[in-house]
Amino acid sequence: MSTEILTPVGRLLQGSCFEPQTTDSENNPLIVKHGPNAGQSRVDYFMSIAIPKTDPAYPELWAKIHAAAVAGAPTLFGPDGACLNPAFAFKVTDGDSTVPNKKGVAPCTRENFPGNWILNFSGGYAPKCYTLGGAEVITDPERIKRGYYIRIYGSVKGNGSMQQPGVYLNHSMVELVGFGEEIITGPAADAVFGATPVGAMPAGASAIPVTPAVAIAAPVAAVQPAPSFLAGPK
Repeated sequence: MSTEILTPVGRLLQGSCFEPQTTDSENNPLIVKHGPNAGQSRVDYFMSIAIPKTDPAYPELWAKIHAAAVAGAPTLFGPDGACLNPAFAFKVTDGDSTVPNKKGVAPCTRENFPGNWILNFSGGYAPKCYTLGGAEVITDPERIKRGYYIRIYGSVKGNGSMQQPGVYLNHSMVELVGFGEEIITGPAADAVFGATPVGAMPAGASAIPVTPAVAIAAPVAAVQPAPSFLAGPK
């Protein structure tokens, strides 16, 4: 059984509301793992958002996620509610953690992670996106970019696996709340081009725009009018 959730405002760090992923973190094709469609290819709409640890609404959200985790795998939690399995996938990362992930990268060393809770949402279908308050439907991918601020409405439930226990954080709708500096993946342009001098310029290259040459037409000789002959008296 799933529980409906609405996140506080978070910054979209990774993924997209509109562009699906077809491979996992190891670049392997995504496939259905269970059920009658097991083995078939699938897509995943993934979004990672950063919610400040100072947000007063976060504890209520965490309480719902934790309750869904306990309901899904009660034997993995102690009487005090503490999880007994350190590998349990809550889909929430402590942005200040110094513990390296499976790739050997500590969350605290990643840009935009410190000071935040990082929540990872996914789903097999693109979420419906809206402007503030749900006033207008957003269909243009350029209107919600990484670095912008959003709220996510969705659900949480246990994943039903004891081999890889955890919860699903599924999205349903996204609300664009505010704009922020766009997060560009890959190396920065100034780091790539600014670190290495251009070197020799090819022949014909100019550091300033080249003004096209204006062709000057050759002067045209004036045409003299033909003489006029008047008939004399007969």
